[in-house]
Amino acid sequence: MTKYGRKEKSEGSERFKWKLLLLVTCLLNIQTLFATTELKYKLSPPDSTEILREQWKYCGDTYLMDLVCLDSIGHGMLTHPLIAQAKQFYGVRDIEGKENEPQVIMFFHETGNTKVNSDEAAWCSVFMGYCAKQKGYQYSKYMNARSWLNVGDSIGQPEPGDIVIFWREKKESWKGHVSIYLGKSASTNEIYCLGGNQNDEVCIQTYPVENVLGFRRIKPMELISGK
Repeated sequence: MTKYGRKEKSEGSERFKWKLLLLVTCLLNIQTLFATTELKYKLSPPDSTEILREQWKYCGDTYLMDLVCLDSIGHGMLTHPLIAQAKQFYGVRDIEGKENEPQVIMFFHETGNTKVNSDEAAWCSVFMGYCAKQKGYQYSKYMNARSWLNVGDSIGQPEPGDIVIFWREKKESWKGHVSIYLGKSASTNEIYCLGGNQNDEVCIQTYPVENVLGFRRIKPMELISGK
């Protein structure tokens, strides 16, 4: 299976080992990072280095730990309203079998998809819709990820917090995936995303840049209604 759905046990094991390694590295680096904090703040305003320092400080936060994988960390990855809302659900995953995860069902119902009561249905779009709705932003009420291609403004140079839509399986098909853009890897040419139903959970995941259908920038509803 793919990173869009069920993952193999080996992938889960590797992910666990990766997180464990990050945690160990985190603990080993706390003392060194904090020793230089005061001097850094005197010399220059906070930048990605200082944000990394804060990340180590809160090494119990899985989302902040996983940000280590990015080439650089911008302030927006910690403060953008949409990212801040989404990371509250970091680690929430659907339940295999007859049982359903209540929070995933909530994403469906709160976006108007009240007839869906199974977390086995694709939920990347409704998770995005729920987060945007909670922050008063434009959002798609549809379960189809590609519906986000009609929300907000199309942009060519995305920033953390923008929406990214990917094609899945075939570019010509109706299938897709929608997530929050965090950044692009210079070494692998992949897009880092924070989203739902990524390996069946809310997490940071990478997707090929060639699978991108578009980037969108959504706005607060109050700005749209005020036109």
